[in-house]
Amino acid sequence: MSKRSFVGTYDGFVEPVANGYVRTSEYVKVRDGTLIAVDILHPAKDGVPLGGPRPTVARGTGYRRSFRKGEKSFYDVGRAKIMEKYPVGAIITPYELAPNSKLLIDHGYNFVSIDFRGTGASFGQNTGFESGRDCADVIDWIASQPWSDGKIGTWGRSWEAFVQLEIAAAGPKHLTCMMPAAYTTRRNSRFVNGVYLDGFTKGWSRMRQGQDTTELACPVDGPDGEALRDEARAQAAQVYSNASVSNQVDPLNNEYFDLAFEEAARQHPHLARSEIGELRFLLEKMDQVNATGAATYLLGGWWDMSFVNDQMSIFNNLTVPKKMLIGPWTHSQFEFGYEPLRWFDYWLKGIENGIMDEAPIHYSTSDVRGAKKWYGADAWPLANGSPRTLHAAERGVLSEVAPPPTRLRHVVDHSITNGLANRTPYMFEAMHLSYPNLNDRASRCLSFETQPFEDAIEITGVPSIQLQLSCDQTDLALMVTLEQLDEAGNAYYLTEGLLNLKHRKVSKPPISHVEQNWHSELKIDSLPVKPGEIMDLAVDMFAVSCRLEKGCRLRIALAFSDVDNYQMPAYDPPAEVTVNLGGANGFRVWLPFVEPSLKPGLVEQAFQSDSPAYAFDTK
Repeated sequence: MSKRSFVGTYDGFVEPVANGYVRTSEYVKVRDGTLIAVDILHPAKDGVPLGGPRPTVARGTGYRRSFRKGEKSFYDVGRAKIMEKYPVGAIITPYELAPNSKLLIDHGYNFVSIDFRGTGASFGQNTGFESGRDCADVIDWIASQPWSDGKIGTWGRSWEAFVQLEIAAAGPKHLTCMMPAAYTTRRNSRFVNGVYLDGFTKGWSRMRQGQDTTELACPVDGPDGEALRDEARAQAAQVYSNASVSNQVDPLNNEYFDLAFEEAARQHPHLARSEIGELRFLLEKMDQVNATGAATYLLGGWWDMSFVNDQMSIFNNLTVPKKMLIGPWTHSQFEFGYEPLRWFDYWLKGIENGIMDEAPIHYSTSDVRGAKKWYGADAWPLANGSPRTLHAAERGVLSEVAPPPTRLRHVVDHSITNGLANRTPYMFEAMHLSYPNLNDRASRCLSFETQPFEDAIEITGVPSIQLQLSCDQTDLALMVTLEQLDEAGNAYYLTEGLLNLKHRKVSKPPISHVEQNWHSELKIDSLPVKPGEIMDLAVDMFAVSCRLEKGCRLRIALAFSDVDNYQMPAYDPPAEVTVNLGGANGFRVWLPFVEPSLKPGLVEQAFQSDSPAYAFDTK
C-alpha cells in the first residue's frame, strides 16, 4: 500500500494493534496535596493489555473522565447521539465518546483522562486557576509509570483545550506536544466585547448541574472509591448552579470577571499584578507557554462560538513548533481522528510522516451548500488579501462609493432573535446551525445590501465595521451580521460581531491580535452612553472564509437585540438610534476579499481519510 500523508489523509503508515482497552483508575496527589482522579485506558487486544511502556495522550476535563450512562444524558446533542448505542449503566470513557480517542488507543497509545480539581471524583474547589497546574503534575507523574515511555501529548476540546495552554504555562518536565481543539483564551467564553452570552451559559449550566448531581463520574478503583468520590463532590465548590451569572451581577459592566478575580486574588496573592484576572490570564502567559517548547497543533472552526479570532491570535504568538487547522465547523465538530493520529505519531512515536514539512496553516473555504476547498498558508492574516471598503447609504444600499452625509433614524425592535440553533447555544438544541428567518429579521433591522457581484468572490479574514451612532438611552448593545443573498433572494448567515456600547473604547491588546479593534471589557476602560451623544463605534466580526458565486449579494444587518442568545438592554417604549451615513465618518464595512490570482496553494488530497463535517444544516 502506498503511503499518503496530507491534512486529514493518512494511509500506509500505521495499522491498528488493539481493538479495545483495559481501564484502571486511581488518585494522583498533586503539589499542594489535593487528590486528582485519573483513568488510564491501556490499549488491549481481545481484552488483553498490550503491555510494555507506551506513548501516552492525556486529556484533562471538567465533564467527567468516565461515568455510567444514566436514563437521561447530560451532554450536548452531538455527544448524546454518540451515546445512543450504549445501554443505561454502561461505562462511558473517551473511547466510547470520541472517535479520535478510540483511534489513538487502537493504534497503541495509552490514554489518560483526568478530572479537573473540584469536578468528577477529584477533590478541591475549581476556581479555574489550578487545573493547568494539576494536569501538569499528572503529566510528570505519568512519565514515572512503568506503562509510560516518557513521551506524552495532550488532546481535548473546548474547556479541555484551553487548559492545555495553562498546562504548558505551568512548566511540566515531560510534555512533548499538544493538540487543543475549539479553544479560546477564556476571555470570550461568556462575554464578547461586553455582551453576555446568555443562551450558551444557561444551556451549559444545566448540563453541568446534571453531570454533577445526576450522572456522576465513576469512582476510582478500590473499596473506598465511591465514598471518596462522594466526599470529593461534597467538598467541591458549587459553581454550576442553575442560576445564571447574569442573575447575580451586571454583565454589561463585566462585574462577573471582576468578582472572579477578586476571589482568586484572595486565594492566590501572586495574581494581584493583573487587574483583570481571568479575562487576560492566558494571554499574559504566552512567554511561559513558549518556554515549555511543546509542539502545538491548534484546531479551530469558522463558526466555533466566539473563539476563532483568539485561536488565530494564539497561533501567531506561539514560537514553538506549531500548526493550525481552521475548518467549516461548529464547536462540536472535531471528532475526526486521523489528523490527531498523524500529529501524535510524529511527535510521540517518531514516525516520519511529513506533517511538519507541510504549510503550517490549513484552512477551508466553503460555500452555502457545504462544498469546501482546503488551502495551505504560511502566515495569518493572509498576505494576499484585497480589502474593500463598502459604504452604507439610504434605501439600504452598500456600495464602494461614499454617499453624501445624512442621518438615518431607526426604532429598535427588542424582540429580534436568531433562534436557538445559532453559533453559541446550538449544541444544546441541534446538530447543526440554522438561521431560517434572516430575511424577516433584516426587515426589522437596519440592513444594507450590495448589488449582485459580476464574478465569484471569496472572503477570508476578519470583517469589521465602523460607524457613528447616537441613541436615546443610557445602555445599548449592538449586533452586526454579515449575510449572503443568492440570486433567488435566499439568505445565508456568514458571520457576526457584538459590542456593548459601554465597551466601545478601542484599547491595545495584551498580545498581537488579528482584530483591528480590541475592546478590553474592563470597567476602567468603559465609557458612559449618554442620550443623544454621537459615539464612534468600531466592531470586528468573527473571522470567516466563504465563497460567493456570481450573481450573489452581501447584506449587513444591524440589530440591537437577540433575546434568546445575548443579554442586551430592552426598553418600552423601544429605544431609538440615529446612524450617520456617508461622508468621512459614515457607516462603512471593511471586507477581506481574496484575489483569485493570489490565493494560497490548494491541497487537493486533503481529508480523504477523515470526513470533516459542515457547520450548517443544508437540507
